[in-house]
Amino acid sequence: MCQRLAGGSITAIDRSATMITAASKRNAEHVAANTATFQAVALRDADFGKQRFDKILAVHVGVFLRGRPDRELGTT
Repeated sequence: MCQRLAGGSITAIDRSATMITAASKRNAEHVAANTATFQAVALRDADFGKQRFDKILAVHVGVFLRGRPDRELGTT
């Protein structure tokens, strides 16, 4: 996805440090240019501060597949 950016930036999260390390290495050029950031954090624990997003993409997010996102997101 990084190579398709025409502007803006990508923020990616995954609870797996292994996956974040692999993505960071694969996109090192974009990380260095500050157009991509990668964080090893569970969705429930993610803190984006005042950061705002125009679009959000979720791929293979188990919390949504299991049918109880309220548990993962702490909204129960």
